[in-house]
Parts: sequence; structure tokens; C-alpha cells
Amino acid sequence: MNDIVLREAQPGDELWGVVAFESIQSTRPVDEIGGYLQLGGFSGLGLWVGGFDEHSAPVRALVQYRHTIRSLRAPVWLMYAGYFGVLASFDGVAKVSHGVFYTESKRLVGPVGSGPPADRYYIARLHRFYEPVRALSIIRAIPEFACECPDCQPLDELMEAASMIRPGSPMRAEWVARLQRHFLQCRSAEVEAIESMSPADAYRDLVRSAEIVGILPLSIQRSLGLHDRHLLHWAEAIRHPLLTPRSIQWACREHEWVMSGQGRVAAVRDVDPAECPSD
Repeated sequence: MNDIVLREAQPGDELWGVVAFESIQSTRPVDEIGGYLQLGGFSGLGLWVGGFDEHSAPVRALVQYRHTIRSLRAPVWLMYAGYFGVLASFDGVAKVSHGVFYTESKRLVGPVGSGPPADRYYIARLHRFYEPVRALSIIRAIPEFACECPDCQPLDELMEAASMIRPGSPMRAEWVARLQRHFLQCRSAEVEAIESMSPADAYRDLVRSAEIVGILPLSIQRSLGLHDRHLLHWAEAIRHPLLTPRSIQWACREHEWVMSGQGRVAAVRDVDPAECPSD
């Protein structure tokens, strides 16, 4: 099929292929199958790993995900992903599908129709969605995590709105738009920040957020259903030394990546080991 599509493409057409795996356990380096699928003829490749949940995935699975992305050796569009997908720009990710009512994880085969999506509020420092009242309760407990965008001020008014909005409410359309505007501002800021970060910078940023969560007494963390596990797993996964397409290793001991605009390794420069995360 791919050879037909590529053969009939017109000059100037931008064609993207899609590579799908049933699960993270079934992934393998795409360069093992790319030849007979003619993946190299596409402008970029979409990647869908069925049921992969970056928030609950262990470090090993996250590292395997990075290996799979990098093995595509092309600009990558993650069809279902969240902030870890943004971090994967270090490995070649160019596009991420995301949104307030768009899931970050989806099985290849699953039930059809699941009812209307639930409202979700995005906490940027935790890089994940929560039910709105729960999210704002977390922000009350950790004021450093509050958003300063116009749609989130003042916090008390936002909490009141979150508590009052019900399905069918005449105010629901504006509430949904408010959640969407807030999330898009957060995601835009995340993407902009990652563009100027090294993997070591991203590691430190995730660890700092986890440390702030850890300051809360465990009883409060439990009452809020709050934990820092995903932040620490992501931090460990992005510091994991991987071989780049040019066989340059990032171990953050002697060098760090200098990234080009497309998330590819452009060069390597020496850095002070004191700047890097410790083993």
C-alpha cells in the first residue's frame, strides 16, 4: 500500500505514514521493518503505541518508547501523548496530538463510544490533567503551582465556577472554552520552554517540581490523590543514556546535547559535570 501512495504522490505533497504497535511490549526498532514498508519515503511518521500511558509507565517502558521514537529516523508525530511526548522532542518528535478533551493514551482495539469526555484542568508544573475541583484543591495546597493566565484568576472565582458547572448548564460552553484556553496557554509555554532546554535542564525542572510535592505532608498528598511518581519516572527516562543516530551518547558526565530546531542532535559541547544531574 505504501508503495502505491508514494508512487502516486505529486511533487510538493507532504505525506506522513503511521506506525502502530499494539503495546509498548510489542515495539521494536522501526529500522528493522522500515525498508519493506518504505517508511523512508514519507515526510514524517505518526506513532501510535496502543494503551501507552506515560503517566503510569515505569522508567524502562519510557526509555523503550524513546528508543522506538528515535529508531524512526524521521520527524515524528505522536498521535496520543502528553508532556512526555513534548520532552521526546529531544528524540525527534515534531508534533503531538493533545487537548482538554483528547486522550493522551488509547488502545488500538477497544470499546466504541464511551460517553462525553470529563472536564479536566491542567496543572502545568505537574504536567497533567486533573478533575477541576481536585486540581484547584492541589493549587490551594501548593500556591507555587498556580497559573497566572487571565482565565485562572482569581482562584476563588475559578473554584466556585468549577463547583457549580453541571452538564446542561447554560454557562458550560464558556467554562469549557475557559479550560481549553488555559490548557493551550500552558502547552504553548511548555513547548517554548523545551525549545530552549537541554535534557539536563528538563531533568532538573522535573526534579524541582517533584521536590515541591514532596514537601507536603503525606497525609495531605494522600487526601489530594497527589504524587510525584510520574515526574521522577520522566526525569530518570530522559537522563537515560541513549545512542543517537550519529552514535553520540548523552550521559551528562562530560557532554550535553545541543539540539537543532527539529529535536535532532546538532552538536556536542563540553559542560561542567557539576551542572549535570548526579548518578
